[in-house]
Parts: sequence; structure tokens; C-alpha cells
Amino acid sequence: MALANKRLDHATRQHQIAAAARDIITEGGLTSLTVNELAARVGVTEAALYKHVRNKDEILLLLVSEIRESLFNAISEATSTDRSSLEKLEHMLQLHLSYAETRRGVSFVIISESLRFGVPEVKVAARRLVDEYVDMVAQILVEGQSDGEVDGSIDSEAAAVMFFGMVEASVTRWLFDESMHPLAEKGAAMWRLFKAGVSPVAAR
Repeated sequence: MALANKRLDHATRQHQIAAAARDIITEGGLTSLTVNELAARVGVTEAALYKHVRNKDEILLLLVSEIRESLFNAISEATSTDRSSLEKLEHMLQLHLSYAETRRGVSFVIISESLRFGVPEVKVAARRLVDEYVDMVAQILVEGQSDGEVDGSIDSEAAAVMFFGMVEASVTRWLFDESMHPLAEKGAAMWRLFKAGVSPVAAR
């Protein structure tokens, strides 16, 4: 491979490692992620790979970090506009489902599997990703409550957890059978239910 003969900087090589790890997990699950297979995908020797990551746990940490960055970049469009709060959340849901389809749901695989790891750093990194996501949704809901667009009596954090769980459950079912549960179609129906649940009583 051409890349094997090039000396790439540490950050670039780590980006390649994360991308290759994601592809391996997408194709064969987390158990298929081995240093040998990863080195082959990146186009380097195992010894060269160890210059950029110390072990499998660090590979997973790198992947969680990459998922966090790419996911939040993907949904930043929804939260950085002058849309109303509910419009932001609807767009955020659409963007997240699209992101999950593009990446074959690997972010949820990593988050779920991280709970089984005995490595505290991996659990902490995955937990931080989820917490930041939930906090973002909760903040949008609080803004909606201030504007009168969201029911002021609801618990914004609980509603935010429901929002995240809605996406996670949808992606999980889709991974079992794409033909039986297309994300794009289910997203619109889920949004109508969520919107009805958080809107002021008079608007329901």
C-alpha cells in the first residue's frame, strides 16, 4: 500500500486508525477488532501501529473520541441556527439518524459495549459522550420552556434522556433488520410523538 511507505504525523495516523477500527467493527462486530487486522487495514506493521496506540483499550478510547467529534459536528448545524427549539430538536433527530445510517450504527455499538469493558477510561469516555448529548438536548428544551414552546412543567433532563433513548432504540432495531425498520421513515413518526409529549397542553 502507498500509505505504508509514507511517514505520517501522529494525529493523521491516529485518524486513520480510528477510521479503520470503525470499519472493522461495522463489518464484524467488536470482537473482530484485533491489532493484527487493524495494522493490515491501516497499511503498517503491528510494531508501527504501537507507536500511535499502546493497546486495544487505547484504540477504543481513540474511537470514542472520534465518534464524539464527528457526531457533534454532524448535529451542530441543528443547534447553531436561529430555528425554534422544537425545530432544532427535530433537525437534530434527523441528522443523528442520518449519521447512524451512514456509520452503520457503530457509535451505539461502542457505547453499549463500553459498559462491558473493565477499563474505567473507556467507560468514562463513553459516559461523557452520552452526558454531553443529553445535556445539549436538555438545554434546548429549557430554551423552549422559556419561549413557551415547550411545556414548562416537564423535567427537561428526563425528556432529554427519552430523546436519546428514542434514537438508540430505533438504531438498535434497524441494525437487526434494515428492511423491517428504515430509520428515515420511523424518524418522522417518533418526532411527532415526542413533540406531542413536550408541547404545552394547549398545543397538543
